[in-house]
Amino acid sequence: MWAGIESRGAFILFTLADLRSGWGLWIIIEEECSVAKGKFQRWLTPDGLLLLEAWARDGLSNEQIAKNIGVNPDTLYTWKNRFPEIAEALSRGKEPVDIEVENALHRLALGYTVKLRKTFKVKRVYFDEAGRRCEKEELVTGYDEEHVPANVIAQKFWLSNRKPDVWRDKREVEAGAQSLEAAKELLGGVASAIE
Repeated sequence: MWAGIESRGAFILFTLADLRSGWGLWIIIEEECSVAKGKFQRWLTPDGLLLLEAWARDGLSNEQIAKNIGVNPDTLYTWKNRFPEIAEALSRGKEPVDIEVENALHRLALGYTVKLRKTFKVKRVYFDEAGRRCEKEELVTGYDEEHVPANVIAQKFWLSNRKPDVWRDKREVEAGAQSLEAAKELLGGVASAIE
């Protein structure tokens, strides 16, 4: 009779065998997340959650975040379902970015005024005690306002998403008997014009 215990990654293999009679029994027990346990525990720490939130805020997709962590995207999805802390960190990171993009698109669609810091070269003219004219140049920093005009493409994008029934590129028109007759009449006029 021979017995053995062997660890193989996430599994423990118990072997019980009788070499003389040729029978054997193998029992495989899976340790609960023994390999991945170290991985997800790191991401449940305050530093790990902060890093996940930062990656989401930087605009990384879940697939890219999973690659940065070193796991399969399905594993990250499982962690999001299993650990609310991870799901909350990812959603907290993505919400502000979405809002910032919406605000930037809105500003771009309407146009805005921006204050620009500029440096100007100024020439000062003065007269010394003897009455001679003197000039002195210096750099002065000031602010200038510049208007950024509304962007037509941003306006179209905004309207086509906010009011798709009015602003979408393709419109669905109901074809009835009147519209069919109008189309035949129009095409008949085109055919006679070509001849």
